[in-house]
Amino acid sequence: MDILAISKDRSRLLVVELKRGRASDAVVGQTQCYMGFVQHALLEPGQTVEGVIIAQQDYLRIRRALSMARSIRFMTYRVEFRLEPLERRRQRSAMFCALFSAMCCAMYSASRPTPATMDEPCPVSHGNPTAYKPGCSVTPRWCRG
Repeated sequence: MDILAISKDRSRLLVVELKRGRASDAVVGQTQCYMGFVQHALLEPGQTVEGVIIAQQDYLRIRRALSMARSIRFMTYRVEFRLEPLERRRQRSAMFCALFSAMCCAMYSASRPTPATMDEPCPVSHGNPTAYKPGCSVTPRWCRG
């Protein structure tokens, strides 16, 4: 069981089974098993249990299995993504790196009684000599892009 949800009025419990990609007909039995557990172990008088299977695709066999399981619904999900120009991604990455470097510098400087020197490795770098050091223009390796 991936999620067990309770309605606001506490009258219904919902067993949610999430599947990546296409759901097989076996997931109907799996969901019924979880619903049976909820019914016998968790349900209070006046409550009902329902199920929902969420997957990216369905096919004929799961539709046939679901036609015999009236208390289980089936929903599909869709994943969307967008393409961004590389320049825009670099701008965001540069802003993140500048913020991260400033935070490292502030945390490191606040914890030291004396200013850092260029010869000391940054404590955040785990001994990496090319990582950011307070007062230095060197940025962490993963920020060089």
